[in-house]
Amino acid sequence: ATNPGECTHWNDPHVHFQGWNRSQCNDIEGIKYAILNYGPVDAAVFTTTGFTNYPDGYPDGIYYDANTSCPSGYDTETDHAISLIGWGIQDGYSYWILRNSWGTGWGYNGYMKISMTSARVACAVAYLYPYYTSEWKPIDCPTTVVNNQVITSNVTYTGCEIQVSNVTIQNNADVIFDHDFMTEITGPFEVKSGSTLEIK
Repeated sequence: ATNPGECTHWNDPHVHFQGWNRSQCNDIEGIKYAILNYGPVDAAVFTTTGFTNYPDGYPDGIYYDANTSCPSGYDTETDHAISLIGWGIQDGYSYWILRNSWGTGWGYNGYMKISMTSARVACAVAYLYPYYTSEWKPIDCPTTVVNNQVITSNVTYTGCEIQVSNVTIQNNADVIFDHDFMTEITGPFEVKSGSTLEIK
């Protein structure tokens, strides 16, 4: 590997997080829970020639090797950091969807299907808890919106800080939202941090 040089991301948007946790070694269900509830997790692998040359030699597309145990727990030897972003089952075999940092020329456009304990991938998994402030509380979105009811929509902050939360929009008007109005705001939309949302 070559030295990438000085970090060029110091001025990128910052992400707040509340805390972090490590999954127990080879706790497959715990890792699935973390991905499902918190998003991609950080993990480490012990690479071999087969891993480096993937997918060559793996006609079914799933990488596997004999390095499946965690003999030293969290201190089990690994040599490369990756992300696990999901999982699946193919012909009865379970696998993780692994995202690598070696560019789109490696694997399948930079991704790999890896057996759930191969390459010691389940030995050292960590993840972040998202940060929520008290004023942003997610609620269920009603199927019909009437006067004085509350609806929610996902909001992505832009600017110096990035945070994905739910925003509550209160309809205090004397009319029901019509279909055309709802169509205009369907899907994610962006609000600059510190902005005020108003519906008139």
